[in-house]
Amino acid sequence: MSTYEISIDGIPALAEVTYFYKHKGLGFRADSADDAVDYMEWEYTIKDRKGYPKNGDSAWLKLKVDDKDLWSDINEQILREMEKID
Repeated sequence: MSTYEISIDGIPALAEVTYFYKHKGLGFRADSADDAVDYMEWEYTIKDRKGYPKNGDSAWLKLKVDDKDLWSDINEQILREMEKID
């Protein structure tokens, strides 16, 4: 998938997107409320700025994110980077 440069509490890092799905809403023709609206889903792993570890999350960065509850900030950074490509 894609890797995006992010910042975690001022520390340069990378977010490697491992899953991405973009649903185009069907509007009034949809069978359910979920199908009516646009939405995106993604999963990612957090790496240090050099891309380590190669598999999985960087444990110390993930702890920092958990301690300060920075997940929404990271999601916003990734979304901004994805929109640049779109």
